[in-house]
This record gives sequence, C-alpha cells and structure tokens, in this order.
Amino acid sequence: KKYDGVLSDICMPECDGLTFIKKLRQQRNFTPVLFYSGHAGAEEAKVVQSFGAEGIVSKQNVRLVGSRLTEIIQSFQKNHIQNHEEAGNSLMKEFEDMIYNC
Repeated sequence: KKYDGVLSDICMPECDGLTFIKKLRQQRNFTPVLFYSGHAGAEEAKVVQSFGAEGIVSKQNVRLVGSRLTEIIQSFQKNHIQNHEEAGNSLMKEFEDMIYNC
C-alpha cells in the first residue's frame, strides 16, 4: 500500500520507530515520516533526521501534528513532481540529441 505520510511514535512495544523507519528506507520507501514523542528536543530531532525522518513533534504540542504532517506531505509531493519533471526534461534532451546525431 502507498501512504501520503506516516506519523509514528518512537517508543513502541513491538518495533521502535527508528527500527521502523530504517526498514522502510531499506525497502527504498521514501514516504515522509513525522515522529511524535514525549521527548522531542533538538538532540532527538537530529537523531530522527539522521534516520531519514522529516522531523519530530512533542506530544505536548499535539495541536501542531496535523499542520506539520500536512506541510511535510505537501512539500514531499511538490518535490516528487519536480524531480519527475526534471527527469523527463533530461530524457527529452537525450532523445533530441540522439535524433540530431543520427
């Protein structure tokens, strides 16, 4: 299944959030991930970003979760579209070069 984004806690009983995102990225799945934790300081932000997450929101700031996740998803979708357009333009340029060189 494809998802627009993932909201995950870091501390979970079966599989912690960092293991989850590590497995996700190993599968080449780059769905945006936002962590939601009771411990969401600057150090935790660095750690989750080093694992490929877009960020972390403190459980004390529950009102920020929806807007932050929406912002992350919209940014990801915009960048994804731009990357596809750039790849398409590059492919067209290569194709045009092949035609002119024949």
